[in-house]
Amino acid sequence: MKRSLLKDALREIRRSMGRYLSIMAIVCLGVGFFAGVKAAGPDMITTAQTYYETSNLMDVHFQSTLGLTDDDVKAVQGLKNVNQTETGYTLDTIQSGEEDMYVIRLISLPETISLPRLIEGRFPENENEIVVENGAIISGEYAIGSTFTLSLDSDDILDSLKTDTFTVVGLIESPLYVTYKKGPSTLASGEVDLYGMVLPEAFCMDVYTDIYVTLQSTGQLVFNSAMYKETVTNFVDGLAQFESEREEYRYNTVKTEAQEEYDKEKTKAMDKLAKAKKKLDDAKKQLDDAQKTLDANRKKAEDGFKKAQETLDEINAVLATISEEDVIAMEQGIETLTSTIADLQNQKAQSEQQLSQLEAYLATLDPASQEYTQYAGMAEQLRQGIAQIEQNLPALQAQLTELEGNYADYQQLLEGKKQCEDALSKKKSTYKKLNEAQATINTNRKKYEDGLASYKKNYKKAMDELADAQKEIDDIEYPTWYSFTRDDNEGYSEYADNANRIAAIAQVFPVFFLLIAALVCLTSMTRMVEENRTQIGSYKALGYSTLQIAAKYLLYSGSATVIGATVGLILGFRIFPTVIISAYNIMYRLPDASTPFLTEVAAYSIILSLAATFFATGMAVYKELQEVPASLLRPRSPANGK
Repeated sequence: MKRSLLKDALREIRRSMGRYLSIMAIVCLGVGFFAGVKAAGPDMITTAQTYYETSNLMDVHFQSTLGLTDDDVKAVQGLKNVNQTETGYTLDTIQSGEEDMYVIRLISLPETISLPRLIEGRFPENENEIVVENGAIISGEYAIGSTFTLSLDSDDILDSLKTDTFTVVGLIESPLYVTYKKGPSTLASGEVDLYGMVLPEAFCMDVYTDIYVTLQSTGQLVFNSAMYKETVTNFVDGLAQFESEREEYRYNTVKTEAQEEYDKEKTKAMDKLAKAKKKLDDAKKQLDDAQKTLDANRKKAEDGFKKAQETLDEINAVLATISEEDVIAMEQGIETLTSTIADLQNQKAQSEQQLSQLEAYLATLDPASQEYTQYAGMAEQLRQGIAQIEQNLPALQAQLTELEGNYADYQQLLEGKKQCEDALSKKKSTYKKLNEAQATINTNRKKYEDGLASYKKNYKKAMDELADAQKEIDDIEYPTWYSFTRDDNEGYSEYADNANRIAAIAQVFPVFFLLIAALVCLTSMTRMVEENRTQIGSYKALGYSTLQIAAKYLLYSGSATVIGATVGLILGFRIFPTVIISAYNIMYRLPDASTPFLTEVAAYSIILSLAATFFATGMAVYKELQEVPASLLRPRSPANGK
């Protein structure tokens, strides 16, 4: 373009600044809306992609109806294309609020995969602390610092958790739940109201409930791209045999362990029952032996008392024949005989002593002397006296012996009577002791019978429980492995679909704004060309070519378009995606919108806007440039009247 035309174009911009700004504004609006709506879909994807990459969102999520073990984790780690794995626990619980009952899904806090985003507060540091879903504060019950207690419908929650009371220490957002919908539950209303995360150490389950997996080949893929979906689908589709093997292994392991535990507990139960039965049998034997002994003692006592009574009756009958005078006579006879015998024995002893002295003295005398004869006669008398005593003593002694025997028999009768009476006097106390012993045996037998009844009841209960336990083992259902992908997350797939809808709308709707801008530019440039009709004639008369003259107007409209498009791109890339994403964030839980400058969209927008304005400018200038200078230098003829 010649310098003079360039200066004239710049003067024209200054002279018609209002027209110039209007073209620039409508282009700015059209390009801003076009580029902003065009960028909204990609920016939604970028925002989510950045969030998923930052949080290292899982690609595949495994669950099983019989739980997952370390062996399962090792098996998953051995799969081709697996990059990272992390185990976790999930438990739906109930918390009764001030007015309603809420279902809270407890999730173990991850360390590497699907990391939550801390919004406020801090993460848990011990087993009784929890972080809950941001924005789900119901009546202030789950604000930071609040404490609540969880439970289950029927089972004891402490079988799954080390504590049932938690204190809220933070608010989070998890990439596992990007919408307010958190899925179904088997508790209460059937819907999860909010989720919370606790330390894995807060759970006391025997098995894991979840295994999260990221794949090696998805690291650089956009989450809603066909390549990503194909990669994940191919991985999941190839798990059929693997899952079947894990299901069979888990089923056999669980059933074997359960059967071994059952056999062990059954042995313990049967041993315990056998010991209880032996104890009862021993008690019964002791009772039977005690009863036999008691019966024998009772019979012995009865026989003894009977014999004592009979003996007493016999003694009394004999004593009845002996009068008191008879007893006195026996006592006096014994006394008299004893005294008589003693006197005779003394007399004999004295006679024998005198005889001995006489015989000794006679030995000194002359047998022929009269003195000898005299003393010999005395000695003979002594001998005769001694012989008489010796003759009488045996009869007296026999009488004494008989009397003493009779008296001894009498005394024996009295002693026997006393013994019988003493024995019979103990009859009441003896029977009392026997009855007390019988009462003790009866009490112990009642205890035995109660124990036997309890044993039979416990035995039946144990047999029923063992049968139920065996039935439970026999009825253990074959486990099912479930492989979930991101698309199984309702919020994830919905967000991707909405981003695609925005992108689809951007294919058509924003073009109308460019067309409107082109029409406005056509109107403005047509009016401008009409006003510059004489000037165009002068340019042509001076020898400027049609292209050179058109270049002035193309520069006018093009510069306005470039400036307006640039401003529109800056504003459009920032405002429209932010507004659209913020509107969608009413339904989704995502970080602030990411609105990068999209060079491809910018270039596409500028090219389209320039093409539209150049086309409108060309249409406005074309007709005038076809006329000759003389015609252009004259005013246009008025329209024909009617």
